[in-house]
Amino acid sequence: MNSSNSLVRERRALLFDVPAFHDESLTSWLLRTSIAHGMNPLMLTDYYWGYRNRVWTLYLDLGFPFPSMQEDITWLSKGKPPTTFGTLLLQLPQRPKTKLGYLINPQTKRNRRSEHGANYCPICFESKTPYLKLEWQLATALYCHEHGCRLQQHCPHCNTLYSPQLLEAHQQINQCHHCSGTLKAFEINRIAVSDDACWTIHKNLVDALFDKKEVSALGLALGAHDYIDLLILFIGLVRYGARTQNQNIFRFMRLLKVPINYMEIPTVKRLSFPLLPYEERWMILNVVYRILQTDLKTLIDLMTSCKFTVETILNERHKGQTAPAVLGPLLAALPSAGRKKRKTTTVNDSPSSHDRVIDRWLLLQRRAQQKATL
Repeated sequence: MNSSNSLVRERRALLFDVPAFHDESLTSWLLRTSIAHGMNPLMLTDYYWGYRNRVWTLYLDLGFPFPSMQEDITWLSKGKPPTTFGTLLLQLPQRPKTKLGYLINPQTKRNRRSEHGANYCPICFESKTPYLKLEWQLATALYCHEHGCRLQQHCPHCNTLYSPQLLEAHQQINQCHHCSGTLKAFEINRIAVSDDACWTIHKNLVDALFDKKEVSALGLALGAHDYIDLLILFIGLVRYGARTQNQNIFRFMRLLKVPINYMEIPTVKRLSFPLLPYEERWMILNVVYRILQTDLKTLIDLMTSCKFTVETILNERHKGQTAPAVLGPLLAALPSAGRKKRKTTTVNDSPSSHDRVIDRWLLLQRRAQQKATL
């Protein structure tokens, strides 16, 4: 959209400067900007983009929902717009469509009931200017890397899901929209995140996606695309094995010496990974971490000894999807079970022989006689 036709350019600029933090989400910046100007989030977006665009029904942090919005936000933020996942992906080396959406938490929408709250760190929310970090939207984000505490999704006062898009003008981003209570944890259990398997996976994903660093997995140096592909594939493998009680996968897990009881992983199929409860994601990521820590040659040997096939790796959750290129040597070393071909009846249009016709005629006569005698 041309800037001269943009509704935003027809409105006045923001009265107060609200600088975006380098790791802040677009949703967070819009929330803080609306509150700073004495409006609820819906009033701000309707004023600049019109109510027909229904901005808060869109997943803003995935990327700017319509072409002019990125230009508009850049103008409103005085050249320092917040980051979206779409922006990050565009900065990566060009490649076919990535599957990052499989690892992003569902959006909490303003005008719909949600079963999933937004992540927040209660200690980060005690800062002078609290905000929501974009990395907290990833389903791998279980802890705050700065404070080592578990990310929360509920209000500690009324247990309502944290839904910042429902905040009113008189509330702050670190308050509950329902009871206005300050979002803080009464008891905080910290962990040494540097030694935690789940945090290592998340940190590698953040380093690859946000900082464009190569990260280590399977003994290889991988970029963001390959690391994302591997994460999604092995998360699917772990869930597939637990659900189907696949003995080959169980044996593989025992050989890997996974640190948890693999049999205890829940087997719900229909829920995507980001929708799973915290405890289930924690269990799955611990198993995936052990797989990623194994070098590719050892992985090939283990999977071969456990009688894996190509179909075991590319289970039904990945039908029609291309396998990660880094797994080429692994898939080449495994046999393919193939698909059992259905027996097809060949239609013969040529006429039957004279003897064949006579035999069939005599058979029909015998059957008719048998029925007549009954």
